[in-house]
Amino acid sequence: MDYVRYSLRACVSCTVLLMVLGFVGCKKKNPVEADETPPTVQITSPGSGAFVSGTVTIQVNVTDDTGVAKVEFYVDGIMKESATTSPWQFSWNTDSYSDGAHVLMAKAYDKANNVGSSSAVTVVLQTPFTLNIRNTVLTDMTISVVGFGSRLVTPAATSTFLFSANPGTVGYSAQTSGKTSSGTAIGLTMSWSSTFNTTGLKTRSIDLVVGSDYFFMYMRNTGSRNLSPVYVNYALISQTMDNILIPNDGQTYQIGYYRAYSNTQVRAYWVGASTSYTYWNQGTHFILPFTDNQSATLWNNLIGKYGEANEPGPPRQLGSPAQLPLPAVQRPDLERIRGTVSRDYAQEKQ
Repeated sequence: MDYVRYSLRACVSCTVLLMVLGFVGCKKKNPVEADETPPTVQITSPGSGAFVSGTVTIQVNVTDDTGVAKVEFYVDGIMKESATTSPWQFSWNTDSYSDGAHVLMAKAYDKANNVGSSSAVTVVLQTPFTLNIRNTVLTDMTISVVGFGSRLVTPAATSTFLFSANPGTVGYSAQTSGKTSSGTAIGLTMSWSSTFNTTGLKTRSIDLVVGSDYFFMYMRNTGSRNLSPVYVNYALISQTMDNILIPNDGQTYQIGYYRAYSNTQVRAYWVGASTSYTYWNQGTHFILPFTDNQSATLWNNLIGKYGEANEPGPPRQLGSPAQLPLPAVQRPDLERIRGTVSRDYAQEKQ
């Protein structure tokens, strides 16, 4: 009887085991799970808060378990460029963008079309500004620009002022004059001053010139006497007197800037003979072309008598473009800013 019970129990256990094994063996396999994980995206360069200008390289890092199909680059919410192969790098040309903050972002798509977005990166566009000022006159010029101090600029040279960011407005001033060997000013001091708006500009180039209302004077003395003092525009309201010495050594000396009139007269007295002088009349003894940056050389070769006024001889001129420190053809993109003097000659009698 016990044997029968044991056999029956064993049979039931085997049946249950077979049923369990059969159930397990007949269970269907799960299908492959769909990819629902988006790519991970990060803009690694530039960093948030960076100051940028020109063409900026954008570096993007993207990872995905099944592979990246495409990456897009956005500026201020607008898609600018896309790529389908690594490295995920883009070039952003900032020329058409205004200075200030701009938001960068990248999106990446995997092969299952899942989309991942980077965190926003805010950068500050700061476009440099370049100011070029050229000295086109005949003497050294002191040029001052706000924020840069003063610079001495020689004739025909250009001084460049580079601002790391567009300043919005720029103010500059400049001045020049003839000088003695000790540095004392001769004649009129020519000056320039201006403030202008730089918004939207990347560069500005300016030529500083002396207008046709003025001329620069050279003197050469091969006569019998040293000359001093020298009067320009003698007997006019704008008469100037320079207590300088022009030695009779045959050398040509730079003198200074003066008002240019059709009836300008230059008078130089003989040293040691206060009533004797040599004079030059415009149109007779020298000829002004009445152009920008004009000059004239006054040449004395007389051996005269005391107490007499002596004309220096036939007209002589130094004012052609070939003899001035200016190119034959001016660059059309440059402004020609004319100098002024502090005195007001609006009521000048000529």
